[in-house]
Amino acid sequence: MDYLNGAQHSIFRFEYLQDFSATDRDEFAKWQNHELDIAQLGKGWWNDLRVLHKRGVVTQRVRRVVRPMNDYTKFELEIHKESARHGDKIKIIDDDLFQVFNVNLRDFWLVDDKTALKMNYGDAGRYEGFSIDEDVEKYVKAKELLWRHSLPIGEKFIPEI
Repeated sequence: MDYLNGAQHSIFRFEYLQDFSATDRDEFAKWQNHELDIAQLGKGWWNDLRVLHKRGVVTQRVRRVVRPMNDYTKFELEIHKESARHGDKIKIIDDDLFQVFNVNLRDFWLVDDKTALKMNYGDAGRYEGFSIDEDVEKYVKAKELLWRHSLPIGEKFIPEI
């Protein structure tokens, strides 16, 4: 996505959905069959991260988790743990806490706190593109709230994988 590659300072991602399997069907099936090489799967993204980080761009992500976790969320958390090893700052927010904050936003990217990309998904998380939301301030506020109240992946938050 050109918006991400063009970031100058920061990229933030909020993942609300619990199942994107319609988008990642093949990879998810391999993971379920213990045939997935996560290092190969994320290679392109991790190369992008290296370039972004070299330019000084901070990458952050908050993943909402509903319990009990479905298999897709477990799959994604394994990938996120590896992504964190490549410098992506990733945190988890439990859905019970998320509900307290009444954040009325779903999946989005926020680039340089200036461009809000609302992610659009259909059935079972089938990616349908994105739209730009001009009301960027609500995304900046959501980012600050979610980041402040979430826990780092692999530290205090222990997924039930």
